Amino acid sequence: EKNEENKVIKLSITSDSNNIEITIQNRISESVLINGKLPETTKKDSQNHGLGMISITETLAKNNGIIDIYELDGWFVTDVIMRC
Repeated sequence: EKNEENKVIKLSITSDSNNIEITIQNRISESVLINGKLPETTKKDSQNHGLGMISITETLAKNNGIIDIYELDGWFVTDVIMRC
């Protein structure tokens, strides 16, 4: 049973002269990562899902950016750092 009361998403965007950092935190009731990686989609049209994360990761890699995905204290966290 899902706890509907704990649905929270936090967004933080900060910058300095060298970087822009975007942090997205999404409240979770149980782990969603498998061996430290995102799970495969369970949607019927699996070929057309999960492409956004792949595109973001590839674009950041080409432009010296960084993405870090992890869980911490009941939060699913995505950190993105882009060089200015």
